Amino acid sequence: MSNIYSDWQKIDLHIHTDWSKRTKQGDYKGSFSIETLYEKLVEQNVQIFSLTDHNIINLPAYKKYYKNHNSKSDPLLLLGVELDIERKEKTYHSLLIFNYCNYEKAVDVNDRLEKIYEEKNANIKKRTVSIDELVNVFSNDDFFLIPHAGNSKNSIIKGYEDDEIEEAQKMIILFQSPLEKVAEKSKQMYNENFDKVLHEAFRNKEDYAYIEFSDNHNIEKYPCIHKGNNGDHDFYYIKGSKNYETLRLAFIDPKSRIRSSSEFKTLNQNRNYIESLDIKSSSKINDTSLKFSSHLNVIIGGRSSGKSLLMDILNRSIDTLKKNSKYDSILDGAEIKIKSKYDEFSNIKTTIDTSIVQINQGDIVNYFENNKLEELAKKTGKIELYNQAKEEFSNKKDILNEKIKDLHKEYKNVFDLDITKNIILHNRIIERVLSSEFLIKVDTNKIKKDYEKLENLTTNKTIITNLLDEVKKFKKIDYFSFTSDELQKINNFETLLNSKKQELKDTIAYRTKIDLFLKEVNQNIKTANSELTTEGQEKAQAKLSIKNMFQDIRNLFNSLVKLNKACSSIENYDYSHKESIELDLGNKLCLEVQKQDEISSLIRSGIKDDESDNKSFYLSLLNLLYGNSSVKNHKDNRPDSFKKKTNSQLSSLLSWYEEPNDFLEYKDGSNSKNNSPGYNSEKYLQVILNNPSSNLILIDQPEDNLGNKFISDQLVDLIRELKFKKQLFLVTHNPAIVVYGDAESIIFAENQNNKISYSQVKLENESSQRNICGVLDGGEYIFDNRARKYNISKLLNRED
Repeated sequence: MSNIYSDWQKIDLHIHTDWSKRTKQGDYKGSFSIETLYEKLVEQNVQIFSLTDHNIINLPAYKKYYKNHNSKSDPLLLLGVELDIERKEKTYHSLLIFNYCNYEKAVDVNDRLEKIYEEKNANIKKRTVSIDELVNVFSNDDFFLIPHAGNSKNSIIKGYEDDEIEEAQKMIILFQSPLEKVAEKSKQMYNENFDKVLHEAFRNKEDYAYIEFSDNHNIEKYPCIHKGNNGDHDFYYIKGSKNYETLRLAFIDPKSRIRSSSEFKTLNQNRNYIESLDIKSSSKINDTSLKFSSHLNVIIGGRSSGKSLLMDILNRSIDTLKKNSKYDSILDGAEIKIKSKYDEFSNIKTTIDTSIVQINQGDIVNYFENNKLEELAKKTGKIELYNQAKEEFSNKKDILNEKIKDLHKEYKNVFDLDITKNIILHNRIIERVLSSEFLIKVDTNKIKKDYEKLENLTTNKTIITNLLDEVKKFKKIDYFSFTSDELQKINNFETLLNSKKQELKDTIAYRTKIDLFLKEVNQNIKTANSELTTEGQEKAQAKLSIKNMFQDIRNLFNSLVKLNKACSSIENYDYSHKESIELDLGNKLCLEVQKQDEISSLIRSGIKDDESDNKSFYLSLLNLLYGNSSVKNHKDNRPDSFKKKTNSQLSSLLSWYEEPNDFLEYKDGSNSKNNSPGYNSEKYLQVILNNPSSNLILIDQPEDNLGNKFISDQLVDLIRELKFKKQLFLVTHNPAIVVYGDAESIIFAENQNNKISYSQVKLENESSQRNICGVLDGGEYIFDNRARKYNISKLLNRED
């Protein structure tokens, strides 16, 4: 089955026969045979060709080919001739390729061409024609003029070298012509001058048609160029069907439709794509068999025609994509099979091992409205970076939680010390301390301070013991084969551990003796003091009271200092945070928690204090601790009440870290927060389409909320650039995407009497062009404007 999308055709529109010897001395080498030609063309898979002898048409060759090779699978022979075109006593060579492919038309064109020569009484070896003569004789015929380029004696430049080059370019544009065989270094000169005469919309697009043919003069050595002396021919490919209109579109849009052999080889290289989709046994859909291009596939149709349904069928047939449940009832009982390039057979589902972009109608605007740009991170292969960014917000939340927890702890510590309790030093205490009685006192704290705690030493000893056990197990692992050096290192480590274990053992024994000694000393002091006079015992008790009083004061001030630090930590903490992920073209995906109210203000707003605005955060909490204010809704100042109210006041702030706001930050410094939905959608689409990791893109109506200027100036160009790198499926109502985008596959969706049908057409089929215009609003304008690249408008005005 032939492809029902625009595929690539290998072409050669410049092949000579031995009749060229009749008009040019010694111009053909070897013998010519139609059967040899056919075999060579089939061998080289040439699909469209022409026989173009010098100033003559080999009618017998055309007759024989059309008689013997007229099936759809045979290479298509278009009528052609190579002419010497005269201009001011100079000549240049140009091909004429006619929109005819039958013998009767060949005879008609030949007769009119021969009449020109007959009226001029031209010598058969010196035949020339002028452009005016061609226009007069073939004014009602559809043909391409394809002049030689470059700087050879047969180049069109030589024919116009006494004038400015723009004159030659105007003539080429008038005949919607490509240029044959131009050297790469010469293209710049041609391009600059094309821009001066092209329609403004098509300037600076670098889409001038250059193409190379074999100019073969020895069919036995085909595809060698010229007479077999200059190496193999580098074939060119054009995209489309096997028809003349394919040439027209290729010459109008060479950037999309012409490829050299080397360029053609890079298409679809190592890239999986969807090849076909079959729908059968559905009560709502006619049996359908679709074959897809590996490039741009568009689905068009009227309202409720089944466009989005077909996109959903594709989505649910690819195992990683989501389906739309609203279509379940329509597809109930339908047999759907899909096949990718890498699948051996059609299956219910297929796997595309690449990042896939799936965007349903209205999704893009919803992403911005609902702050769900996580989908963008997924579609651009940045989800890992997105998750890492969210982890930073989680860390930020943990830090704040620790600060709040510390505030609660310090508040409770001060509260538990009973800040309102009066600390009084009585005269009798002072008198007893100053009495002349004596008492026994020994400060053992300094001795204890110089030694590490006994339990720490015991823990360290346990660690070393466990390490020694693990080393022994390590040495017995059968998997390893230790060298002598390795065993020595292990033994040395074991020796070190044993040494440190003994050191700890000795230290523990020494510490144990000291602890016993200090215990005996304290007991002796206690016993001695108990034997003192009553006045001495009272002095000892008074000193102890003062010591305890100082400790209470010290504890209170230490707790207040810690509470003050906790308050300062809360006040100084900037809870705002922003993370940025680089996308493309200077755009960034950002996640952000913005600073609004101060944390201390949120906490203070939960305290019922008429004068709180005049106090610092720390003083407000002191006022609460002294009982001069209370926790709202709790009517007390207890720590648990303060904790509950604080957590309640800060719950919203803490939740922001779980779902930070996300937005796009654009290269120009603006962002999606202060731009229109249309502008944001445009940027979103650019990022999605430019994602290098995705090879398959499915978008339902990408033009939603987009401006026409963006579609025509940027989106279409982006689609044209990317479609040869990845496969695209687009549901669209916009003719610019279909026509300017040069869609390889166009799928018509129709709904008649609640029965949906799908059919495929190609842009290069003229009847399809009219159908596209009928479905897409503005289609005629787009087709007409496309043709105006060459200042002509034939596409829509042609008779069937």
